[in-house]
Amino acid sequence: MMPPQGVGQEPPPSPKDNAQHAEDQYNANDDGSGNISKDQKNNPNSEANNRKTVSSSTCKPVAANRPKVFFPSERINARIQYMRDHALIGNFIGIWPTERALRAWISTVWRPKGEITIHLGAKGFFTAVFNCLEDRTRILEGGPYFFNSAGLFLKVG
Repeated sequence: MMPPQGVGQEPPPSPKDNAQHAEDQYNANDDGSGNISKDQKNNPNSEANNRKTVSSSTCKPVAANRPKVFFPSERINARIQYMRDHALIGNFIGIWPTERALRAWISTVWRPKGEITIHLGAKGFFTAVFNCLEDRTRILEGGPYFFNSAGLFLKVG
C-alpha cells in the first residue's frame, strides 16, 4: 500500500528556491575572470555555457562569426536623390482615402501626362512618384487641392 500523497516526501521547490539554485550554479561556474573552462564549454547543459560573454571595453555581446550586412551608400544616396527629384509626399487633412479612391482622384484632378506610382503610408500619408518631372512641377505649383472638403498638404519628397 502506498503512503498518502505528501507523506514521507519533500515538498516541491518554490520559485524562490529555483532562482537561488540557478544563482548558486552560476556563481559556482564563475572564476571571476568571465571566462568559461574547457569542460564547461564542452558541456551543452552547463549553466556557464549559456551565458553571454561581454567585453568590458565596448559593453556589446561578443559573437563569433556574426553575419554582416552591407548597404552600398552610393545606391542608397542615389535612391534618396531620385525620390527628392521625382516624388511628392501628401496628406489629406482629416481623411485617409483608399488607394483606389486616391488613384481615381489623381487621374481626375491632377490629370497627369506620365505615370504616377502611389505608395500609401500610415495615418493618411502617401507618396506619389512621378516619371514625368513636368507633372510633378505643375502639381506642386498648382493647387490648392481638396478631396471633398479635406485639404491636401504636399511636400517635396
